[in-house]
Amino acid sequence: MARGVRLRARAAVAAAAVALLPLLLLLCAAGVPGARAVATGDFPSAQQTNTLAVLREFQTAMPGLGWTGDDFCGFSGVTCGVASVSVTVPGVGVSGVLPEMPGGVDYAQVLLTSVDASAMGPQLSGSLPASWSSLTRLMSLTLTECSSLRGPLPVEWKALTSLVTLLVSGTGVSGSLPASWSSLTALEMLEGFTSSLSGPLPPEWSSMASLRTLRLDQTKINGTLPAEWGSLRGLQYLWLYETDLSGTLPPEWSSMASLKSLRLEETKINGTLPAEWGSLGEMHDLFMQRTDLSGTLPPEWSSMAEVRRLWLHSIRVDGTLPAEWGSLKLIEEMYLYSTDLSGTLPPEWSSMTSVGKLWLYNTRVNGTLPAEWGSLKRIEDVWLHETDLSGTLPPEWSSMTSVGSIWVDSTRVNGTLPTAWSAMKECWSLRFTNTLVHGPLPVEWGTMASLESLNLDNTSINGPLPAEWGSITTLKHLHLPNTSVSGTLPAEWSSMSRLWSLNVDGCRLSGSLPANWSALPRPVWLTLTNNAFCGCVPASWSAPAGLTVTADESVTGSACMTTNACPTATEESSNPSTTGESSNPSTTGESSNPSTTGESSNPSKTDDSSDNASAASGAGTCAMTGCVSCAAASASVCAACSDAYFLTEDYMCVRYCESGSGTSATATAVSIALVACVLVPALLFA
Repeated sequence: MARGVRLRARAAVAAAAVALLPLLLLLCAAGVPGARAVATGDFPSAQQTNTLAVLREFQTAMPGLGWTGDDFCGFSGVTCGVASVSVTVPGVGVSGVLPEMPGGVDYAQVLLTSVDASAMGPQLSGSLPASWSSLTRLMSLTLTECSSLRGPLPVEWKALTSLVTLLVSGTGVSGSLPASWSSLTALEMLEGFTSSLSGPLPPEWSSMASLRTLRLDQTKINGTLPAEWGSLRGLQYLWLYETDLSGTLPPEWSSMASLKSLRLEETKINGTLPAEWGSLGEMHDLFMQRTDLSGTLPPEWSSMAEVRRLWLHSIRVDGTLPAEWGSLKLIEEMYLYSTDLSGTLPPEWSSMTSVGKLWLYNTRVNGTLPAEWGSLKRIEDVWLHETDLSGTLPPEWSSMTSVGSIWVDSTRVNGTLPTAWSAMKECWSLRFTNTLVHGPLPVEWGTMASLESLNLDNTSINGPLPAEWGSITTLKHLHLPNTSVSGTLPAEWSSMSRLWSLNVDGCRLSGSLPANWSALPRPVWLTLTNNAFCGCVPASWSAPAGLTVTADESVTGSACMTTNACPTATEESSNPSTTGESSNPSTTGESSNPSTTGESSNPSKTDDSSDNASAASGAGTCAMTGCVSCAAASASVCAACSDAYFLTEDYMCVRYCESGSGTSATATAVSIALVACVLVPALLFA
């Protein structure tokens, strides 16, 4: 028993050694250290003579090769192997054409198995010689990007029954695909993309049983997709995009059991999506965007268990999103945008645990955002803008730890911005423009360390700008125009070291412009128009150059320091706008007549004027603080008071009262000026 086992083991080892012998010989030929390379003299005389005759034709057709003598294994670009000779034409200093095969040669003895002239590029001209049909051992021909090559695919090449690889992409090869090439049963790869090939796809090619890759994209191929090709069970990559193909998708292609990648985008293919294709269990990539396809998304496609990328955008497909597709656990990219799809977002799609990009924008999808989608841990892009979606932003989506962008702009999404979304540490872009979202900007979002772009244009967002957001040093674009955000510009935002553009046009912001924003990077664009800022654009903002500011004239004009001055602390404390109570009798229901108000504007009854009254010995002229409250020792700033105003010892611009009562300032005076009379000693005006 043991002896029998040993005999069987020895037999297995011997069989393995025999099987590995060709590989060992090839390794020796390839120059493995310690092994002797194959030389010309290693071949039988007949093979040497006939092979040399063919190679001399290459030298004649391409003089730059510089081949001389009989030792062809020593020629530049020639590699000899076991029963094989490969030619790789160098790309420098060589031009010419593909040689015609000579007569009087026994081609059964010609060892040429591979020719690669792709490095010649446009330096290779002429056409594909029909006489190459004699090279019955030829297995590989690479002519990629030889753009000067012209002419048709020779019908005669049907005799190249050993041919495995034919690459003519990027050439000027033209004409139709020879139906007779169906005899090339060893052919595994045929690439003719970006060439001038035209005509229909031959049904006869269904007999190319070894075909694995067929690329005819970006050519003038036309006609329909042959149903007969369903028998190409070994075909893995079929790329026919950007051609003139038309007709429908053959249900028979469901028999292409090995098909991994099918690209038919930007063709005239029409009709519906065959439910039968659900049996394409090896499919990885299915691209059919920008075609004339229509109909619905087949629930049966949920059986495409290996599919990674499904691009069906920009077609006329309609109906709902199949809940069954939730079983596509390996799907990474789902592009269904710019279609007529409708219905709700299936909660079942939360099972697509590998999905990274989900683009459904510009559709009629409606309903709410499924909270269940929060389990999509690998999701990177959720693009749902320009749809009929509504409802609130699910706090549960904070569990999308890999999400980079969420775009729901131009929808009816409403509610507040979830504070929980601060957990989205990889998120770089959020778009809520033209939605119904409202409420404050979450302070917690200041921890979103990857956020680069936030768009909230034309929403009901309100409240202050969070100072905490100054820690978002990655932020580049922050757009809040036509919202109700209020308060001041936070000085802390000067730390936004990558800010590129800030737009707060048409908001309710006020206060002064922070001088320390001069620390913002350059270039940066600030749009601050249609707000209630006071003071001027800080001089520090203009140096160094690169900070571009668009703001109202009130803060950019030459008189901004006088006509748009910010109130002092004293003014702010007595300003009705800061206390919610008005000192204007007309707004409190109290008479403007001093004798009928609780607080008279009569100087004799105001604390502010008591000192001035005593200084003037009770004699003075009633005036109004209608210009600007100046800082100490800054009388020059108040020069704009001109003749109508006077600068007091307290650096207060005052104006004479008319008819003995306080009057409003000129039209250019600040709206927050105090309406109160003070006694100004007459001697000060002398």
